Amino acid sequence: NNDDEDDDNASNDQMPSSSVRNIVIDVGKTFRENAIRFLHKNDVHSIDAVVLTHEHMDAFGGLDDIRGFQLPQRPYLENTLPFSPRTPISIYLSSNCFEAVKQQFSYLVPRPPKKGQIKRHVASLQYNTIHHFQPFVAGGLKMIPLPVLHGGNFVCNGYAFTVRGRGCDDDANCDINSGTEKKKYEMNVVYLSDISRMIPETEEYIMKNLPPTDVLVVDSLLMKRQNPVHFSLNDAVELVKRLKPKRTYIVGVNCDDFLPHDEMNEELSKLDLNIQLAYDGLALYV
Repeated sequence: NNDDEDDDNASNDQMPSSSVRNIVIDVGKTFRENAIRFLHKNDVHSIDAVVLTHEHMDAFGGLDDIRGFQLPQRPYLENTLPFSPRTPISIYLSSNCFEAVKQQFSYLVPRPPKKGQIKRHVASLQYNTIHHFQPFVAGGLKMIPLPVLHGGNFVCNGYAFTVRGRGCDDDANCDINSGTEKKKYEMNVVYLSDISRMIPETEEYIMKNLPPTDVLVVDSLLMKRQNPVHFSLNDAVELVKRLKPKRTYIVGVNCDDFLPHDEMNEELSKLDLNIQLAYDGLALYV
């Protein structure tokens, strides 16, 4: 959920600057279930943009389900068509991921109808190809793709972005005086949901080109054992020591391999690195 202002030089989403924009990273096979469980609870009733990390089903297998979040275009009552056209949702993804989407969900990819065919309005999705380290704007939020390896030479995108709170409407006003202390209404996030190995160029980019990381979200499938396509907890801890984020949330864990949640967080607190396990429905506020 993002309250950032539009970037006039980069935005493809013509959303009013006063709107609360909702951006989802990945819509996997269980997206519908989790959307029902958690989005309404957090006052999220629409989706303005979807950003995909890679072409595995746990990242894009629920793409069909986002159609339920598309809002009718207005003015609906004046529409003479026998259906309600939908407000387009922008999808941001790599070229390899787009090829996988076209194969798996061909009916979700717009194609001009052949002569004599009826144009079907199954969904209104706008696909935007993104490139490593090249910023783009999704739903008003500037994001930077960070390539990492997700098993062998398979490249998965992580993302860096800054979320601004309601008290911050431009760079000059991001620091709000609060007594003798300045309170910063922004959060710099590095999101690495599927990683087996950090690419040196990506780590260097994070360290030299991005602001200090407030929140690191990082994958850790197993506690101690190695896995060919995911970080272990030891791998994640070593990355935390190098990147030095203010706090870290571990995602993608195999619950059978870790201690129970609270017990595990108690053990993690002993590292004095501010690392915690994430959980379904976790909400961070700016």
